[in-house]
Amino acid sequence: MPTEHVVPIEEAACQVAVDPDRRAGVALSPDARAAIENAEADTETVERRCVRCSTEQARNLLEYFDGAAATLQLDGDYERSTSCAQAAERLRRTLEGPVLT
Repeated sequence: MPTEHVVPIEEAACQVAVDPDRRAGVALSPDARAAIENAEADTETVERRCVRCSTEQARNLLEYFDGAAATLQLDGDYERSTSCAQAAERLRRTLEGPVLT
């Protein structure tokens, strides 16, 4: 059975990912897009979605959000750029394994 990851991603970054006009230079796979579209709102904060994705989808999302963060920063859209950068970092940590605190 493939590994399923649950990654909290800010709503602003989710909106960037599903915006058909937003091109981050990296194609978002249909599966990864569906993972974001089907994500449930976090019960503690509606500003975030709990994205359930496979390792492959997480890698695609990581690449996408890295690219989107850079593109948005160049466009001067710092708020959404930061959301995408944070999403990429959460995905990176998820893929590298649990962080022990």
